[in-house]
Amino acid sequence: MVDIQIKQRTFLSHKAIKEIASELEGKYGKAIQELLHRNVAIEEGDLSNDGKVLIIEKQVSFFKPPGKGKQWIPFRDIAERFDIPQIVIDQPAVPYIADGADVMRPGIVEIDERIKEGDLVAIVDEKNRITLAIGKSKFDATAMEAMDKGKVIKNIHHAGDRYWNLRSQV
Repeated sequence: MVDIQIKQRTFLSHKAIKEIASELEGKYGKAIQELLHRNVAIEEGDLSNDGKVLIIEKQVSFFKPPGKGKQWIPFRDIAERFDIPQIVIDQPAVPYIADGADVMRPGIVEIDERIKEGDLVAIVDEKNRITLAIGKSKFDATAMEAMDKGKVIKNIHHAGDRYWNLRSQV
């Protein structure tokens, strides 16, 4: 896996911050306001893989993978501040998810009823209730409940992945 680098960083104007705050609030709720208040320094960085990164008060907080129509994805520890839908996985699944594996239906012990197909989901461990990863749902909650097997969440960010290492560059 090739490390991603931050190529260029630019401080955002108040107008640009308002636009990003509006986009993030629509996805993650009002809790985003405490992170993006008026007096906060926010930078947008261009990544070597053509993605983007948001740096809030010198902390890499969100990334946007390359490609059209991609959304800002919170780093897993930042996601814990927001009320995003969660799935809870059993302990035997933890090392696999923490290493980047997709979530299989048998490893899930709780499914948030708010989950819709395509939603970003926090993947939480059963014992400690810590966000291990951020994934993208392949099904809505009702369909997942009815399933016995198969991949249900695509793991898109976990500790130690290629985006995680961006934190050491700030």
